[in-house]
Amino acid sequence: MNQQSGMEADKEIDRFLQKVKKRDMRQKSILLLGMYALVGSILGFLVQCVAIWYPFYNCVPTSVAVFLGSIAVGGVHLFLCRTTTRRAARLADNMGMQERVSTSIEGRGSTDELRILQRIDTRDQLRNISLEKTMPYYIPWKRYVSLGVFLLMGFICLFIPSEAKDVAKQKHEFVKKVEKEQEKIAKAKKVLDKEMAKGKISKESRKKLEESIKTAQKDMKQARSVDEVTAAQKRLETKLLRDVPENISKEAADSLRPFVDGKNLQALSKYQKQLADLAGKQKAVAAVSDELKELGEQLSEAKMKELMQQLNEKIAFYAHRNNEPYRGRIVTVLVDGPSKKNDQVYSGYSETNKLVNFTAEHAEPGDLVQVRITEIHSWSLNGEKVEQPEPETA
Repeated sequence: MNQQSGMEADKEIDRFLQKVKKRDMRQKSILLLGMYALVGSILGFLVQCVAIWYPFYNCVPTSVAVFLGSIAVGGVHLFLCRTTTRRAARLADNMGMQERVSTSIEGRGSTDELRILQRIDTRDQLRNISLEKTMPYYIPWKRYVSLGVFLLMGFICLFIPSEAKDVAKQKHEFVKKVEKEQEKIAKAKKVLDKEMAKGKISKESRKKLEESIKTAQKDMKQARSVDEVTAAQKRLETKLLRDVPENISKEAADSLRPFVDGKNLQALSKYQKQLADLAGKQKAVAAVSDELKELGEQLSEAKMKELMQQLNEKIAFYAHRNNEPYRGRIVTVLVDGPSKKNDQVYSGYSETNKLVNFTAEHAEPGDLVQVRITEIHSWSLNGEKVEQPEPETA
């Protein structure tokens, strides 16, 4: 019977000590975490003060990290100083138990009658103890008030304008912009290398692109301000627009799109090729081809198509009008050969380099024949071979 009572007394003493442990740990949390939080708030406030006089863009996350880090250190300290059963027993003894609790836990599980009676007596004494009265929580109000003050001052520092903060912001934007541009350049270079390896870009275009990319990378590394980065971007954009490869692939065009303000380089390449073809046919277009090329660099894909359509219509109109005087005239034609579709239709060029398609029973390449012009087109003349000794000059 006494042994059973002793076991029950042990359990009740253990439950009491567990309550003492929890209460002691809460008290330590109030003291330790408050102290470390105060230290963290002071350090965070100092960081904010430094940011007012010295360029330090990441002062806010640094202050937060310092504050949270201090609390984390406090948590580690609290863990290392966690309350043990022996400390809980000593705390209980200080409540007027005169080391009875410490003695009881040392004799825990003993079957000695004296030990059992001692543990039962200790249990009975503990039942009369109120932890709320014997272990009241102590809250260091001054510490927590100071914590609030430093947190408030640190928050106020966020809104104090200063030249150092402006400089820090500019530096941060500059670094981010450089990193972003370098990342885009590296990505584009990777795609272009693949396209070049596939032979989709000519050697000449490849050389120009590689030179442009290397120059851009060099400019980005040497840049010391946002304005210099912007200037390097503009130079790269100008080079890419002026030296866009002919028949550039969609993959290559998409990789370079970020550098040319989202312009469609495929459409621009097509526009420049059509412009070069027109310049080869019409002297008027050749005279202003540079201006038209520069204009195309500033237009959207739809506007480039519209401009090219207008150019073709205008050129075709004036070409047809210039050919109108040839209607009914007889011109001398140097025969190129017969048509692939009709062996009685031949083609050749007049003395003024006009393309002439004409019908004849027979003609040999290299022959000079007389042709009467019967139809007028923008880029060619149609007619029929005639026998006339004195032809008119076209």
